[in-house]
Amino acid sequence: MPVTVFGWNLVIKDASMLEFRLLGPPQITWHNKSFTLPRRQARALLFKLATSQHPISKDTLLVLFWPETDDVTARKNLSRLISYLRYQLPRIDMLSVQKDSIGLNYDLAWSDALAFKDFCNSDDAGSWASAIALYRKPFLSGFNLSNNLDYEHWQSQNQQLFERLYLSTLSRLVVAKRREGDNQTAIRYAQQYLETDDLAEEIHRDLIDLYATTGNRNAALKQYEICVEVLERELGISPLPETHASFESALHGDPGKPATFRHPSIKPTWTVFPSLDLPLIGRDTAWQELESAYQRMCTGGVIFISGEPGVGKSRLMQEFASGQSGLVLTGNNHATGQALPYQSIVQALRLALPVQERWIGIPSIWLTEISRLLPELRAQFPNLSPPVDGPPLQTQSQLFEALTQCFTGLAKYSSLLLCLDDVHWTDEGTLGWLQYLANRSEESGFCIFATYRTNEAESLVEWQRELRRAGHVTNVRLDGLSELAVAELIQEAGVNQETAAILAARIYAATGGNAFFVLETIRELLETNRLADQSTVLPLSPTIREVVLGRVNRLSPLSRQIAATLAVLSPLLTLDIVIEVSGRSEFETENSLEELVNHQLLIADGQEFRFQHDLTQQAIYEEIRPWRQRLLHERAAKGLERLYLTDLASYYPSLAYHWSQVVAKTSSTDTALVLKAVDFLHKAGEQAMRSSSDKEAIFYFDEAIDLIQSLPETPELNRQELDLLIALYAPLGVAKGYGAPEVASAFNRAQKLSEKVGDPDQLFLVLYGLWGYNLTRGDLQTALELAQQCLRLAESVDNSALLMEANRLLDETHYFRGEFLAARKHLEQGYEIYDPRSHHTHATTYAQDPGVAFLSYGSWLWWLLGYPDQAQKMSRKALTHGQTLSHLGSQAYALTWAAVFHHMLGEVKVTRGLAETAITLSVEHGFALFLGVVVTLQGWSQAKSGQIEEGIIQIRRGIDDLRATGAELWLTNAFATLAEAYGQKGQFDKGLMALDEALGFVEKHEERWWEAELYRLRGELLLLQGAAENMIEDDFRRAIDIARQQKAKSLELRAAMSLSRLWQLQGRQLEARQLLAEIYDWFTEGFDSADLKEARKLLRKLP
Repeated sequence: MPVTVFGWNLVIKDASMLEFRLLGPPQITWHNKSFTLPRRQARALLFKLATSQHPISKDTLLVLFWPETDDVTARKNLSRLISYLRYQLPRIDMLSVQKDSIGLNYDLAWSDALAFKDFCNSDDAGSWASAIALYRKPFLSGFNLSNNLDYEHWQSQNQQLFERLYLSTLSRLVVAKRREGDNQTAIRYAQQYLETDDLAEEIHRDLIDLYATTGNRNAALKQYEICVEVLERELGISPLPETHASFESALHGDPGKPATFRHPSIKPTWTVFPSLDLPLIGRDTAWQELESAYQRMCTGGVIFISGEPGVGKSRLMQEFASGQSGLVLTGNNHATGQALPYQSIVQALRLALPVQERWIGIPSIWLTEISRLLPELRAQFPNLSPPVDGPPLQTQSQLFEALTQCFTGLAKYSSLLLCLDDVHWTDEGTLGWLQYLANRSEESGFCIFATYRTNEAESLVEWQRELRRAGHVTNVRLDGLSELAVAELIQEAGVNQETAAILAARIYAATGGNAFFVLETIRELLETNRLADQSTVLPLSPTIREVVLGRVNRLSPLSRQIAATLAVLSPLLTLDIVIEVSGRSEFETENSLEELVNHQLLIADGQEFRFQHDLTQQAIYEEIRPWRQRLLHERAAKGLERLYLTDLASYYPSLAYHWSQVVAKTSSTDTALVLKAVDFLHKAGEQAMRSSSDKEAIFYFDEAIDLIQSLPETPELNRQELDLLIALYAPLGVAKGYGAPEVASAFNRAQKLSEKVGDPDQLFLVLYGLWGYNLTRGDLQTALELAQQCLRLAESVDNSALLMEANRLLDETHYFRGEFLAARKHLEQGYEIYDPRSHHTHATTYAQDPGVAFLSYGSWLWWLLGYPDQAQKMSRKALTHGQTLSHLGSQAYALTWAAVFHHMLGEVKVTRGLAETAITLSVEHGFALFLGVVVTLQGWSQAKSGQIEEGIIQIRRGIDDLRATGAELWLTNAFATLAEAYGQKGQFDKGLMALDEALGFVEKHEERWWEAELYRLRGELLLLQGAAENMIEDDFRRAIDIARQQKAKSLELRAAMSLSRLWQLQGRQLEARQLLAEIYDWFTEGFDSADLKEARKLLRKLP
């Protein structure tokens, strides 16, 4: 139990507890004596369990300890290891073993690793000291598990995590003890820090100041020498100016003023400064929440500040972050549609560039990836190799990992706080990285502050859900200022208490305490000398727009003109572009910008500017007359082209935005202007695709298509529009699903254009897109006709690659129609053409590798046709081939269809393992259709494993996921799995209703590949329900007839077994045996499969 002794939080442990000391060479003790386990793997498992407060899933342990072993063998290994531990441990109940998980019973066990984390996350300095006392050496120092790279990686990650916690806690203790005036203890903790990390310049600086403060001048100077030597030897750099300032202070005997200024090159670029020179008032509760959260999550986590527009989120974040030590980086998001992907992250990284020593320890492989976003990084590291482009999803994954490693590296030597303002407006790429980071926040080494508007937070839902699941998030909700806080603000402006109270009541009633409205109203009263006049009418318009314009109208005419220019250009506001677009001289522009800054409408950061608030920009922009808006947008576009001619690609989104606005505000159609806008929209869309920002790409392509369609048709415009429509297929499919109506609309139009353009390769791609849409929607007749068109086209141009793909389309279409022999013919013809070396680019063009597709469908076909062993080989080959490819879509394809194959075989454990792996990949990379399929299979596996209710919920979730993509193709199988689960639960009526839905899709779409099994399952449910035997027999007979017609021997075997069991119950043993023996004797392989074993067992029971 925890007790406090002289300010130290100590844990008094019962001697009968099994103690794990993992922070150093691992030790296990029982009754104060060393407890040994001969088996290293058993110790490794206990060490893993002792780092988790909660039970760990067995699936996680299987992957960690036996990553290369098949699922069945791995589970046997784990079961034997658990049995061994239970036998060896002092008490059998020390392990808590559940069906799907295993953990330590913490009523009987204690772990220094868990106690260390609890102490570190406390708000109490005594707890921090207790944590330091527990840390002896690095986590599991000296221990290793031979030939297991996965365990080694887990151990290494935890070593880094605990070391970061240890160092950050020491750093907090140094600060805490200095505040208390306990400088000797602070010195001891600082020395302890440097024993682990002697490159931490901030700690060297603390020690210099501490030695000087305690009068030990020689020690201070010696510490500076040590710092210089270490930095030169290890990093090849000199100390920062702050450190040199501490040295100078110690040298000249001025210890009372240690240097604490920030590096002059690292100045956070805040989106808002206080509207008035008034302190932060009325935010004590929120401040305390931030302090508590930051103490817990300074080395990993996300702290949100949320509220309505103008409530003061950005100001609170700015004030709090500005008071923190370490590196503070900021990134801003904007509502306009011209921001580059990852702009806020690039802005933050750019701030860190001057601190070169922070970048040196980051491996070049990650710097190379980061240079995609930050080209100037190459000037700092000229030997970086150029980044290699791969498939979009793989490139995005590499970039996400590079960003993670980069920020973690920047945080290595001291704390790092990443402040992202207005994340509700963040681009898709940035949000994707933030979601990628969610489950790794705790080990990232840096903390994220993020502000957002509560009424615009829809895009953040998934990110926040992942963070809550990982437990690394706090949300500080900011409401309006209280009436009392408003009164305090007015008093700070120089008004007496009585007048302030009266005025505060009126302002509060009018503004609801919205900080922006409140401060703007106080400013208006101040500037018009009416603040103390109780009878004055408040200068508060019904909207903030009028408040802002009231301030703008007090500017000089020239500054109002410059403000209009800025409103058009925002957020790209540099001195060069403002001069270029405004048409004013540099002297006039600088004077006007200074006036805008002085009136606090604008914030200056060197040669760059930004509006104090986006509402300010919006109000000014809406006041500009349309003809002048057009003129300014055109000047902006032309100015960008002139200024940035050598680096135009970086400004494609801005150029697309401005030229589009010029076209929109031009009364008559100007073809040259339209084509100019289309060109930049197309380029911006392609740029967004390369960054895997699918929503942005769709926006740009749609805008370009709309503009082209506004012009009279010409052959060249047809060709341009066709290029755009084909480019639209990939981002539309990922973002909305291949069965989405937008896909049909785009490709129906593309088909008409392709016939006019006459390019057979483009026509084939268009037909392929339409085939994919119709197949996904379940319109198999149309899909068949399109596949046949593709075959004729491929034959007409004598193109073997197209011929291969056409045969694949026919194979898959015939398969779902239940025409298995026709499907096999086209599969064999297509696969004969396939050459992995010649056709590796097809994975990107057609969304999956054709070899993986042929083998996956082949496994299903060969099993249905009665060749289980050959089917198993094909499935394994598809998985193996998928793993060798760098194309993530093909990997997900192989995993998903392998899960379907093992579901067809009825293999529960293998299906679940494959499905869960596919779910992880699909969620991470947005494979919507695959996700719907494997979620239903996961639910089926759960139900078959006894988790029936959870399984039903999951299957229904999978059905919803499928329908959300516009898919109807897989619903026959999905409802069949639902019927099975309801049957297990005894809810036979619901099961029969599910089968009726499935059979409805069979008749609607002619999707007959699983039809025989649907009738067999219905017969089984009717039998369990106690229905009339003739109805049951009719369904079993119909299943047999359909299977025979399709030559589906495996389904015929299942239906024959069902009917034979029924006849056996009726005393018709001879008929049952004859029926079953006939189909069983047909098989020549697969006698170890579950169905054939069951058939053999049933035959033995029949006379």
